[in-house]
Amino acid sequence: MKLSRIHHDQPVKPLDRAVFWVEFVMRHKGAKHLRPAFHDLTWYQHHSLDVIGFLLACVATVAFLVTKCCLFCCWKFGKTELTMKTVKGFCMLFLLHLCLLDSGRTGKVLVWPVDFSHWINLKVILEELHLRGHKITLLVPSQNLLIDHTKIPYNVEILQLSVTKEAFIEELSTLLYKETFELPKLSWWVRQIKLANLVRQFLLTNKRACESVFTNKELLSRLQAAKFDVCIADPLSFGGELVAELLNIPFILTFRFFYGNVIERLCAGLPMPSSYVPGITSKLTDNMTFIQRLENWLLYTVSDMIYTYYVFPEWDEYYSKV
Repeated sequence: MKLSRIHHDQPVKPLDRAVFWVEFVMRHKGAKHLRPAFHDLTWYQHHSLDVIGFLLACVATVAFLVTKCCLFCCWKFGKTELTMKTVKGFCMLFLLHLCLLDSGRTGKVLVWPVDFSHWINLKVILEELHLRGHKITLLVPSQNLLIDHTKIPYNVEILQLSVTKEAFIEELSTLLYKETFELPKLSWWVRQIKLANLVRQFLLTNKRACESVFTNKELLSRLQAAKFDVCIADPLSFGGELVAELLNIPFILTFRFFYGNVIERLCAGLPMPSSYVPGITSKLTDNMTFIQRLENWLLYTVSDMIYTYYVFPEWDEYYSKV
């Protein structure tokens, strides 16, 4: 009860806040000032290599000048034999010292949803946007479980999938069963690899929806003619941001979580240090012991490596082709 009271003690309802930011982006033509600066950095700036290089250059310069000064002083006073010992000792102390330093108007909204609980969350926001007069268009796969387009009061574009509903349900049921009942029984390392395989299979299943959009020239022309103001996409299903890019409109990501916080960190560029931001599926809190921080760091690192070199390359190639 105490946690519930704390959670609900907010000046604005979460629904109103979510709708406000959607309308804010539309009012300000994409709100480019809210775009994380992460996306404007070069690779060496992102990893602070220029800063590290500058600091190393400063340290090297200071060390060089100090060494030269010591040599000059020793030469000046004729203490040549003591010179090298003095210089070496001073340099060692200097380096040791360095090492110890702490280093509002109505608009047109295009939606790229995801089924299951993600749709339940997004549906509430869309209902409020609809009540405020915004025109909403959903890109809905022909095969899904919870998104019933016959009962949706919005404009719906059906994405025809080359799979029967029975086969589609079987695929998703198998994935959910493995994730829920099989993964918890595996060791930590095996679980990460198996989880990446499941995510890859899920994304390949969703790839059918991408194909049905990008190969349908008539649909793309219709979407371009609609002149949408914003695209709301769930990044659990890749392709929404690509649709927004093709239509040249801003997009907003609505997201619950991704394993190891990979999407949040690598794609959105959110600052999520492993020292106090626990990775999803880690079952940790923000108060971690050294061992728990080590475990969280390993989760971040292993997740980054698996998804960067195993899951994402296929999609990078696909995006490049589109």
